[in-house]
Amino acid sequence: MLTKIVDGVTIELTADEETAQLAEWVANATAAAVTQTVAAWEKFQQTVQAELEANDVIYTRCGKAGVAYPPAWLQYDIALRVLRKLISGDPTQALPTKPEKPTGI
Repeated sequence: MLTKIVDGVTIELTADEETAQLAEWVANATAAAVTQTVAAWEKFQQTVQAELEANDVIYTRCGKAGVAYPPAWLQYDIALRVLRKLISGDPTQALPTKPEKPTGI
Protein backbone atom coordinates (compact mmCIF):
# COMPACT_ATOMS: atom_id res chain seq x y z
CA MET A 1 0.00 0.00 0.00
CA LEU A 2 1.29 3.47 -0.85
CA THR A 3 1.27 6.27 1.66
CA LYS A 4 1.42 10.05 1.63
CA ILE A 5 2.11 12.67 4.25
CA VAL A 6 -0.66 15.17 4.93
CA ASP A 7 -0.07 17.84 7.60
CA GLY A 8 2.77 15.77 9.01
CA VAL A 9 0.66 12.62 9.28
CA THR A 10 1.34 9.53 7.16
CA ILE A 11 -1.83 8.11 5.68
CA GLU A 12 -2.51 5.33 3.22
CA LEU A 13 -3.62 6.25 -0.27
CA THR A 14 -7.04 5.15 -1.38
CA ALA A 15 -7.18 2.58 -4.16
CA ASP A 16 -8.03 5.33 -6.69
CA GLU A 17 -5.16 7.54 -5.47
CA GLU A 18 -2.77 4.61 -5.63
CA THR A 19 -3.87 3.76 -9.17
CA ALA A 20 -3.44 7.39 -10.23
CA GLN A 21 0.02 7.59 -8.65
CA LEU A 22 1.16 4.38 -10.31
CA ALA A 23 -0.17 5.61 -13.67
CA GLU A 24 1.74 8.87 -13.24
CA TRP A 25 4.97 7.02 -12.45
CA VAL A 26 4.55 4.78 -15.50
CA ALA A 27 3.81 7.78 -17.73
CA ASN A 28 6.88 9.62 -16.45
CA ALA A 29 9.11 6.58 -16.93
CA THR A 30 7.73 6.05 -20.44
CA ALA A 31 8.27 9.70 -21.35
CA ALA A 32 11.86 9.54 -20.10
CA ALA A 33 12.52 6.38 -22.11
CA VAL A 34 11.04 7.93 -25.25
CA THR A 35 13.14 11.07 -24.77
CA GLN A 36 16.32 8.97 -24.43
CA THR A 37 15.44 6.92 -27.51
CA VAL A 38 14.72 10.02 -29.60
CA ALA A 39 18.01 11.61 -28.52
CA ALA A 40 19.93 8.43 -29.36
CA TRP A 41 18.26 8.23 -32.79
CA GLU A 42 19.09 11.89 -33.49
CA LYS A 43 22.73 11.22 -32.62
CA PHE A 44 22.75 8.16 -34.88
CA GLN A 45 21.29 10.25 -37.71
CA GLN A 46 24.00 12.89 -37.20
CA THR A 47 26.63 10.17 -37.52
CA VAL A 48 25.00 8.89 -40.72
CA GLN A 49 24.93 12.43 -42.12
CA ALA A 50 28.61 12.92 -41.32
CA GLU A 51 29.42 9.66 -43.13
CA LEU A 52 27.39 10.81 -46.14
CA GLU A 53 29.29 14.08 -46.25
CA ALA A 54 32.61 12.23 -46.07
CA ASN A 55 31.38 9.94 -48.85
CA ASP A 56 30.57 12.98 -50.98
CA VAL A 57 34.20 14.06 -50.60
CA ILE A 58 35.33 10.66 -51.91
CA TYR A 59 32.95 11.02 -54.87
CA THR A 60 34.30 14.50 -55.66
CA ARG A 61 37.92 13.38 -55.35
CA CYS A 62 37.28 10.48 -57.71
CA GLY A 63 35.83 12.87 -60.27
CA LYS A 64 38.69 15.33 -59.96
CA ALA A 65 41.29 12.56 -60.27
CA GLY A 66 39.55 10.91 -63.21
CA VAL A 67 39.04 7.74 -61.19
CA ALA A 68 35.81 5.76 -61.57
CA TYR A 69 33.62 5.88 -58.49
CA PRO A 70 33.83 2.28 -57.19
CA PRO A 71 30.62 0.21 -57.03
CA ALA A 72 31.34 -0.62 -53.38
CA TRP A 73 31.26 3.10 -52.57
CA LEU A 74 28.00 3.50 -54.47
CA GLN A 75 26.45 0.67 -52.44
CA TYR A 76 27.78 2.28 -49.25
CA ASP A 77 26.25 5.60 -50.29
CA ILE A 78 22.88 3.99 -51.00
CA ALA A 79 22.87 2.17 -47.65
CA LEU A 80 23.66 5.40 -45.79
CA ARG A 81 20.96 7.32 -47.67
CA VAL A 82 18.39 4.65 -46.77
CA LEU A 83 19.32 5.00 -43.10
CA ARG A 84 19.20 8.80 -43.33
CA LYS A 85 15.63 8.74 -44.68
CA LEU A 86 14.29 6.66 -41.78
CA ILE A 87 12.35 8.61 -39.16
CA SER A 88 13.06 6.08 -36.41
CA GLY A 89 14.92 2.87 -35.78
CA ASP A 90 17.53 1.15 -33.68
CA PRO A 91 20.20 3.71 -32.76
CA THR A 92 22.56 0.93 -31.69
CA GLN A 93 22.70 -0.70 -35.11
CA ALA A 94 26.01 -0.76 -36.91
CA LEU A 95 26.62 1.53 -39.84
CA PRO A 96 27.29 -0.07 -43.21
CA THR A 97 30.90 -1.14 -43.64
CA LYS A 98 32.96 1.62 -45.23
CA PRO A 99 34.88 0.40 -48.28
CA GLU A 100 38.61 0.88 -48.72
CA LYS A 101 39.60 4.28 -50.04
CA PRO A 102 39.79 4.15 -53.83
CA THR A 103 43.30 4.09 -55.21
CA GLY A 104 44.43 7.11 -57.16
CA ILE A 105 42.67 9.80 -55.15
